[in-house]
Amino acid sequence: MKDIVSLVAIISEVMELLENLEVNGLKLSVLKTTEGSSSREYKHYMGVFLRVANEACKKQQVRLYGTRYISVKKGILDMDYCEPGSFQYESFPPISLLNNSFVDFELQFAIDYECQEEGDRLELFLNNDYVLVQFIKGQWFVVEYSKRAGSKGVSFSIEHLESIEEKVGISLQNMSVKIQEEKCIKPYCEVLSYNDGPLFDFAIEVAVYNKNNEVIGFSQIQRDKDDFLGFEVFSFTQIFLDEPASEIGRVLFYPIKY
Repeated sequence: MKDIVSLVAIISEVMELLENLEVNGLKLSVLKTTEGSSSREYKHYMGVFLRVANEACKKQQVRLYGTRYISVKKGILDMDYCEPGSFQYESFPPISLLNNSFVDFELQFAIDYECQEEGDRLELFLNNDYVLVQFIKGQWFVVEYSKRAGSKGVSFSIEHLESIEEKVGISLQNMSVKIQEEKCIKPYCEVLSYNDGPLFDFAIEVAVYNKNNEVIGFSQIQRDKDDFLGFEVFSFTQIFLDEPASEIGRVLFYPIKY
């Protein structure tokens, strides 16, 4: 522990403060951290209050996802809750942030001790950018800042099977795939009722193929017929690929009966 404290003290002399970093016109700052109890499954949580301010001359979309707290005592802690958005693991849908305005996120992490430690780190994924910050001498410093890997120079086809959709009584529209890391993607699509559908309980599956037409990733969302109201945006869980995203040949969306 002493070695970690000594190292981060030396590094802090050359690192940039988080509030001085600009991410495509967005400024970030950690307002405070708190500890408390929750009615959810765990007894204690640590809350990190993160402000995102839009200093650009235009409105911007802001989405925070995949955030992790890296504790020197407890290791990696995945974000368990994000507010605003009332959505576990990420702020979805994206928040439309007017110029010269800000939004304060409360990020909660399950934890069983009540002390923020020197050297703790916070990993932030904001829109298409990656920011890693570290807590040193009571302040947050930028350790790393970069564009997410795999977002440039990657091309593949997105396909769906209309003939099968008609048999289920639904239609898939506006399918998209966001590359989040070198081997991680997140698919989205709209699902609409078609011809008095859906005719039965169904699932939408996403299969990812490489350039040799081999499956390298898969995800699924299920819905009961009676619970589907006619339209819904499906936000699939992250798909961690067996190969880099640059090797994707096509992504196929299709429904099945279950």
